Amino acid sequence: MPSKTPNRSTQNGRIDPKLEAMIATRLTALRRTLGISAISLDRKAGFNIGTTGRLERGDQRIYATHLFHICALTGLAMEYFFTQSGLNEKPSFTPEHELEQQEFLLNYMRIKDPVVRAEVSALIHALAIEE
Repeated sequence: MPSKTPNRSTQNGRIDPKLEAMIATRLTALRRTLGISAISLDRKAGFNIGTTGRLERGDQRIYATHLFHICALTGLAMEYFFTQSGLNEKPSFTPEHELEQQEFLLNYMRIKDPVVRAEVSALIHALAIEE
């Protein structure tokens, strides 16, 4: 049987470790922003107890089904976990700012109206340029 050659997004058959780490970080930040424990998320998402903790630590591979259940539970779009910003850069913020950043992103992703989202984005961009 021919061996599979990993594509650009994989290393040794695994998803890019940076992408996995980013998704795990966002999962942790999302859970903390929602104010629920890992076990509570396991129960609400229908996971085996301990799954969320293993996903957050990188001890278990994150599959689309995990993210699907989390997104269905929270009302978030899957893109929350997959935006590429900062994937190849070292963050210029401290770890204390990670939760604030993820909370902001979570709230932004909850805006359903595309016109309102565009206006909020333009406002943030304009404010950031002023500094």
